[in-house]
Amino acid sequence: MKYLLYFFRSLPKQAPRVAFKPYRGVLIFIFINIFADQKSFFIDGVKKSGIIYDTNGIKLQNKTLALDSTLTTPFGVGKVKIPDNYCIGTYTSIKNSPALLFVPEQRELSNKFKVIIDPGHGGEDLGAAYFGYQEKDLALKIAKKVVNLLRKQNIPTILTRTTDITVPLEKRASLAQNYDGLYVSIHINSAPNSSVRGIETFWCDPREINWFNGKSPKWGVSGYKFAQTVHNSLVKLVPGELDRGVKHGSPVVLVGNMHLPAILIECGFLSNSDEAKMLASAVYQDKIAKYIVDGINGYLENFS
Repeated sequence: MKYLLYFFRSLPKQAPRVAFKPYRGVLIFIFINIFADQKSFFIDGVKKSGIIYDTNGIKLQNKTLALDSTLTTPFGVGKVKIPDNYCIGTYTSIKNSPALLFVPEQRELSNKFKVIIDPGHGGEDLGAAYFGYQEKDLALKIAKKVVNLLRKQNIPTILTRTTDITVPLEKRASLAQNYDGLYVSIHINSAPNSSVRGIETFWCDPREINWFNGKSPKWGVSGYKFAQTVHNSLVKLVPGELDRGVKHGSPVVLVGNMHLPAILIECGFLSNSDEAKMLASAVYQDKIAKYIVDGINGYLENFS
């Protein structure tokens, strides 16, 4: 974009009166279109988890991915070179659009006793908003309580945001990869039906990804063990019928961290008036934080 600014700044203040030449307009259109096409985003190159491409298609801006072998993708036929010891797959995003993913074939945690707590949404992204409450605020309050409890146990912990700011999803995933530990994204749910209640926990199941040439990652399904352990602890808060279970999900923060024990917790439904009041209560938030931490400790003790 800076080159585009330089281009316009270099134009004279008062352009000379000359006859319009159509090719000039074409050149400017092509120049602008180059930038418009570069909408794919990257997560930490291919050093750790790889690259997720959005629905705009395969944009091979990363030089480590050379134009080499031809590959049929949801976007058509493209030329990509799969890095050594990497797998490539496609999945459907939470917005029901196709995306492309590179992940390492094998991966081991280097900091398995570190925890990344990610309060969902923030800043301009309110998340769910009902009855005067906003998901971004409640998620941050719960996340801070979780971090305080973990730090009292001398467990190294970081927050992806500590204030009401907007943090891009790909940045959250990249931070988790760099920290290389357990990843917990905290959210509050909503539904059109205001009677819906309960707690559910998501993980990204590698078996739900369409892997090219049958080459899938060998790091197994560690995310499921983590999700199940934390979820089993957390649902002690609610009667059995409000246990909505452990499910596969494909938000960016989970897909981008699929090689880590990464989960996303929906702590309840803000769209339900009774549950909204509980979620806004500091006492109930303390309980949520305690059971999340108990689940994290249970995972560290039994599966690490």
